[in-house]
Amino acid sequence: MIAIQVLASTAAAGVEPVGFAVYPIPTRGAEVSWFVEDDRTLTLSVARGETEQLLAKHEAELAVLKYRMLVGDITHLSLGAGVRTLRYEREAVAIEAKELVGEANFGNRLKWGPFALGCDWLGVTLPFKALSTKKDWPADVSEEDAAEYEKASDGIMAATRMQFMRVYAGVVF
Repeated sequence: MIAIQVLASTAAAGVEPVGFAVYPIPTRGAEVSWFVEDDRTLTLSVARGETEQLLAKHEAELAVLKYRMLVGDITHLSLGAGVRTLRYEREAVAIEAKELVGEANFGNRLKWGPFALGCDWLGVTLPFKALSTKKDWPADVSEEDAAEYEKASDGIMAATRMQFMRVYAGVVF
């Protein structure tokens, strides 16, 4: 069996912007799952989101291949690995980080005939390895500002991100 699902999340990725606190980026995406067994799936999940706050623009993209297993009647755990891209822009500063990540989620999934509804209540995305980094800011910035931008770009790449309430609905065939 194969399941195709649309997902929405309140926090599938987060960005730690220069000078502000961590906050979530709402994302949208899709999943395609192959049922290895009735209670286990292999899932390709892609999501993208962006937000603007206090003159800064934040974008996130996430593509993960994960193994989801039921641990009760409707409760599941999933483990996966993938690639995450985070972008931050504010005035003349632009930072982009692409990294290899691991992901773990806990949630519930219900199936009614060909329809499925689920929610990953809690999850975590952990960075394993930086794949690429692009940093762009004016050459004439002060040493203090350059050090702050460098610290922010390191924080964007190295931070673990929490996920809250990723909701999805789909069709199983």
